[in-house]
Amino acid sequence: MNALQATALLLGSLALAGGCEREAGHAGSGRGGEVVVYATVADERYLQALFASWTEDTGIRVRIRQGTAPRIVDEVIENSVNPPADLLWTEGVAGVWRAAEEGALRPIVTAGVAQHVPGWLRDPEAYWVATGYTTAVIVYGTAWRMPAAARSFADLAAAGYAGRLCLPASGLAVSRAVIAGLIADIGTRPAETVVRGWLANLARPVFATEAAMLEAIAAGDCAAGIATEADARKMSGPDGLLRTHTPEDARIVVEAIGVARHARNPQGAVALLTWLTDTAAQANYAEALQVTPATAGAAAESAATGAELQRLAADLLRPAWLAEDSGLLAERARYR
Repeated sequence: MNALQATALLLGSLALAGGCEREAGHAGSGRGGEVVVYATVADERYLQALFASWTEDTGIRVRIRQGTAPRIVDEVIENSVNPPADLLWTEGVAGVWRAAEEGALRPIVTAGVAQHVPGWLRDPEAYWVATGYTTAVIVYGTAWRMPAAARSFADLAAAGYAGRLCLPASGLAVSRAVIAGLIADIGTRPAETVVRGWLANLARPVFATEAAMLEAIAAGDCAAGIATEADARKMSGPDGLLRTHTPEDARIVVEAIGVARHARNPQGAVALLTWLTDTAAQANYAEALQVTPATAGAAAESAATGAELQRLAADLLRPAWLAEDSGLLAERARYR
């Protein structure tokens, strides 16, 4: 059994039920020392194992509340659930961005985060920081004979993909990142034409999760789809039933975290956030989720020119800037 398989076995044994609260750590930990994390991350299995390491190191318990992005982010903005959030952790930057815009986050005041995570993966106003990132790519099933690999996401609307395409739900971070990128690159109306072309090419109805869509591609129910490279790696398995193609307009998808304005334990929240961005925790997190750790972004920053860094930062933030436009486009196209 290799390290990744062992990690998967551990995470599977700690699987969480979606949309509920769980506690990680020692049952005897005092309530005064706990940190409450509200999370929208799609993979519900790894948080318990991840935070168990923190609890072992500090004795501080972590309480986790997981759910869909709109609900969890709304709860933090409205401060409508007890206990209130200390940390908000979202898949995609749009959730923490919206929370910050609504005044539901407080600035992260700690030198530790800045030491580990480069500037292009942090909010310019210090309200959130990326914990890791992956790329939105095109995934193909090996069971199908396909036309030439698409140069861009827009090419998936071509006639050669008719009856062969599968898509994840429009509200997922990967879908919103790709739609926002299309809007930025070619404009709203042409982007909507592309999305309608995708829907016309569907082999199956839109899938609620990336995992379900990738299972369908691996089973040969459809030939291609849009997913994160991280999820495709996790789902590919030893049989190699999935292969990925990075198009010219590939997009960055991040997981990002911020400290809630109404946090009861802001010091504990900052300490946990700092631990999450430390090199050792980042390595374990990245291996479990098959993402690029935020700490690795320092290498990209040192190798990039100023213009390239601006492009990276803009690409990362675009799903937040164009969140309303992307949502309205998906609604008009009836992409659920």
